Amino acid sequence: MLRNLELKSVYDTSKCDIIEELFCPLLANSIDYKRGVGYFTSGWLNLTAKGLAGLVENGGKAQLITSPHLEPRDWDAFVKGNEAKENEVLLKILSAEVDNLKNMLEHNTLTALAWLIADGLLEIKFAIPKNKLGDFHDKFAIFTDVNGDKVAIHGSYNDSIHGTLNGESFSVFRSWNDGQSEYVDKHEQRFQELFKNRNDFFKVYNIPLAIKEKIVKLKENTERPYKVNKQTASSKIRMPDGLALYDYQYEAIDKWFDQDCRGLFEMATGTGKTFTSLSAAVQLSNKLNDRLAIVISVPFNHLVDQWKKDVVKFGFIPLLCRGTYTQWYNQVKSRVQDYNLGTRKNLVLITTHTTASASRFKGLLEQIEGDVLFIGDEVHYLGAGNMRKALLPNYNYRIGLSATPDRWFDEEGTDVIKNYFFDTVIDYPIDKAIKERFLTKYEFLPELVRFTPAEMEEYSRLTTKIRKLMSIKDEEGKEKVEKYARDRANLVAKAENKLPLFKDCLVKQIKEEGLENVKHTIVYCAPGETGEAMKIVTELGLGAKEFIYTVPIDQRQKILDYFKNGDIQVLVAIKCLDEGVNIPEIRRAYFLASTTNPREFVQRRGRILRTCPGKTEARLYDFVVIPPLSGYSGDIEHEISLLKKEMPRFAEFAGSARNEFHARNKMIPILKKYDMLHLFDKKPWDVYHENKLLMMEGYDEC
Repeated sequence: MLRNLELKSVYDTSKCDIIEELFCPLLANSIDYKRGVGYFTSGWLNLTAKGLAGLVENGGKAQLITSPHLEPRDWDAFVKGNEAKENEVLLKILSAEVDNLKNMLEHNTLTALAWLIADGLLEIKFAIPKNKLGDFHDKFAIFTDVNGDKVAIHGSYNDSIHGTLNGESFSVFRSWNDGQSEYVDKHEQRFQELFKNRNDFFKVYNIPLAIKEKIVKLKENTERPYKVNKQTASSKIRMPDGLALYDYQYEAIDKWFDQDCRGLFEMATGTGKTFTSLSAAVQLSNKLNDRLAIVISVPFNHLVDQWKKDVVKFGFIPLLCRGTYTQWYNQVKSRVQDYNLGTRKNLVLITTHTTASASRFKGLLEQIEGDVLFIGDEVHYLGAGNMRKALLPNYNYRIGLSATPDRWFDEEGTDVIKNYFFDTVIDYPIDKAIKERFLTKYEFLPELVRFTPAEMEEYSRLTTKIRKLMSIKDEEGKEKVEKYARDRANLVAKAENKLPLFKDCLVKQIKEEGLENVKHTIVYCAPGETGEAMKIVTELGLGAKEFIYTVPIDQRQKILDYFKNGDIQVLVAIKCLDEGVNIPEIRRAYFLASTTNPREFVQRRGRILRTCPGKTEARLYDFVVIPPLSGYSGDIEHEISLLKKEMPRFAEFAGSARNEFHARNKMIPILKKYDMLHLFDKKPWDVYHENKLLMMEGYDEC
């Protein structure tokens, strides 16, 4: 370990051998080596290749940034040339260097260099000043060991044979020493900015594919001159230690293979869709001798990070692709080239649905030679118009994940999903998951919210407009219907009496549990309502935090961690927690706003029902909007319309709750008044299919 080395603060070639006393010990105790250094010379390659062999045996990797050796005429070409010309010049210079390697390097060094690049353990990039007047002349390095300890060195020493003859020195900084960690972090930050081509002064180039091919060919008819640790990129991917799948997961994977490795995994939220799909990927990769490219597409940015955490447990080394194309394009291009060349056995990309459907990303992925597995998380999103562009035909193996893959009132989008992924290989509903204790049981506590007469009048007005426009089939009519439907849904979501009733419920919870014991509670609000809900929560003395789209990505996990350990008692959210976020500690949830789309409220319920130690039951409060007691004298059909929209969610939540019939009792007087007790038995998708038939016959249920 790096801490065990007796490191000096300064190394001077006039008093010591820097290679033997500094570089070799640091490399021998590291798993990660980042180096920025002056020139790309054969002597530099010689010294670096020798030292890297020890690093690799630790299961390590190296990343190097250097400057190509440019003659004055080369600079002239750079000054005059465009981007393509610059790459041609760089290619010519590096090609000449590689042509001389056989003569200028010892045989063992030559073999080591070729194998390191072939195995993907040595990654080289070239930095050239944008002013095209000077060189990349920096000289620094960062070493990291298995414990995460780091050592940074900074000095005048070039990695070349001539450099060993000069009077040179290095300053040494240790991450575990007071006052030195800042220097280590700064040097690592500088390296990362360079490596990702985010430095304003330098333009950084990947090693051209043609050069990589030349170097890789130099290893022909030789054996790898070093031992490869199990943790290196060339090791086989595997199931994580201690992970045991359940029978239903094994059955899903078997059926997926029977269906030529295509299918939908229709599993309730919290029943292990992610691990099931990754386990299937491991089995497929093993069948293909680890030669597999995997593309994982998710709906939101925060899910990219969450998938990465799970993916690395299976031995994959993923590349994250999101944001503007400049943030990922060159890296993806390089990895696809490496994969096609054979220097990388497997390729794993995690991206968002938006990026996966973008032309630049698709263009690169269409170049992959060989088998590709596509995993679509929350696959219902991929049926939307633009998103379906992500479903490339060259993805010959396919997994679609969702608790509810069907799209609400979008038959075309649903057909796109099912035609692409093929049949469902597992249907594991929430009732079965609760019964078999893969999800926790829950108590359903409906809270009836009376519309005010004014709100009921507005609901009636909007409903009348929608019904009149339903017969208009042009685009303008459709847009107006959608607008009025959104306005009406927003009216229900923000019903005036919800917040006072929510406050009463929260006061009751505090009385039952005690102020300090109120923890792991989540509140779902309508957009724009989180501020008012936060005001209620904090005025009652509870520690709370908003979890909305404006919260920076890098802050979200910290908030969730504080919530999990109870330092934050209440989370107030909108849609950011709907999909993918794993917070099994949640014990109480207040649904102040829910849509009629079952995909959304079923996902939210699943989020609440995940199991964790000490959790025996969850409580789910749903705020159901009903007509006013008095003051409204409009069309009773509009009151019935309101109940028809709210009741499918009520029926869904009550139907799987341990207190189903007790919950129903609350609605019986309301439904009896309208002779609508039959709505207790109509689940959301039953209503959907009925409405579809009615619309086909010229009626509507708006």
